[in-house]
Amino acid sequence: MNQLELTGTLIAIEPVRYTPGGIAIVNLTVSHTSEQSEAGNKRQVQCEVQVVVAGDNALLCKRAKLGERYRLKGFLAAKGKSSKALVLHATEFNFIEH
Repeated sequence: MNQLELTGTLIAIEPVRYTPGGIAIVNLTVSHTSEQSEAGNKRQVQCEVQVVVAGDNALLCKRAKLGERYRLKGFLAAKGKSSKALVLHATEFNFIEH
């Protein structure tokens, strides 16, 4: 199984681009902060996650604003053929009201 759900603050968004097949793509960076339990201890987690959003969801990202919080659901994949770095491919991208 390869599913991931993450909440975070949008800290970077690139302009919409299109694949040769005409699919809209947006690259984002989300900052995540939370407290997790590990081996019976509390652990503070802070990270920045690279995100790719495709299709209709990418077009919805045009309304996304830096500093707003979002819930993302999707799957992890390698950044590209020449990079094994992981990227979250978000299949759901939802604004979280404060």
